[in-house]
Amino acid sequence: RAVKCYKKAFTIHPGLTEAGISLGECLSALGEEESAYEVYLKITENSPPTEAREAWLRIGLYHRRHSQYDEAIKCYLKVLHQNVSDSNVWECLGEAYLSRGSNIAAMKAFEKATELNPQSIFSQYQVAAIQQLIGLLSEAVASYTRVLELQDDYVPALK
Repeated sequence: RAVKCYKKAFTIHPGLTEAGISLGECLSALGEEESAYEVYLKITENSPPTEAREAWLRIGLYHRRHSQYDEAIKCYLKVLHQNVSDSNVWECLGEAYLSRGSNIAAMKAFEKATELNPQSIFSQYQVAAIQQLIGLLSEAVASYTRVLELQDDYVPALK
């Protein structure tokens, strides 16, 4: 029933971003990912960039789930253009870079996420893991130590 209401509101007012986002979320929850993706695309076409931020983020997540990392990266960069201080989007960007095999870019994105949110164990762990992967072993040890200082039982860092 919610889908029907949101769909009607969004059809009547395609610039009504909140209705579009809610419609997309409902469709995603019902397993209609492609339909949700189409709704998010319409939002980006009909709304100013400042209002389309959430749609771009969801489009980026869609592309990442479908291993379309270059497209995901473009979407996350559009989101960051609207708010460069969102540590969660920096983490998404880091994940996309890492999945694409761009380890240095991924590390920089996770470092930025850590700078914005020093309590993010995930970001700090990712920095350490990438440092280890690219051979920066002493830096990796220091980074893993910082992770364990935040949470001494964080299993990935204990490996």
